[in-house]
Amino acid sequence: MIVHATITFLSGKTLHLSDGQAPENDDDIGRWFFYNGIYDTHPHLETRFRLRQPIVGIGAPASFFLHDVADVLHTDLILHQHHQVANALGAIAGSVMVVEEILVYPMVSSSGLEVLGYYVQTSEERQEFEELDDALARARSLSEERALGAALRSGADNPQVVIEQLTDGLDTYRVRAKAMGNPRLTG
Repeated sequence: MIVHATITFLSGKTLHLSDGQAPENDDDIGRWFFYNGIYDTHPHLETRFRLRQPIVGIGAPASFFLHDVADVLHTDLILHQHHQVANALGAIAGSVMVVEEILVYPMVSSSGLEVLGYYVQTSEERQEFEELDDALARARSLSEERALGAALRSGADNPQVVIEQLTDGLDTYRVRAKAMGNPRLTG
């Protein structure tokens, strides 16, 4: 299957493998060539594929699967010293993550003894609210909106947003939204 995927991808051609017939009885020369190139079944004709570039294997199963593929394609197989963890590292490194944090804190009287309302503070602006619940609700929606927008602008595909509310002292809160997604692979 890996050889088939490689050949059809690189050639840009379609090769249907199964139509119910055994490869040796198949009249389609493309399928016959393919199977004979892999299994060398014809008594007089040898067919081969030769990949001009080496195969670079990543992920834990690369050394198990790709040696035979490289042999069939008559090319070299390159396995980095840490190829077993390459997919895991790529998954981590390839994620888009944006964090947006908004501070909610009390607006106090000049004496500092009375809470008059609450501020919702972003990096660009500060809004005033009379009730803590209203301020926290605005901080949650604003942090989600800003994190989602930043993740999309950073190239995330369908990012998911997680919001957490942290107590940061008496009547003071940090509302943190994390937007995470895989990078878009096309423009």
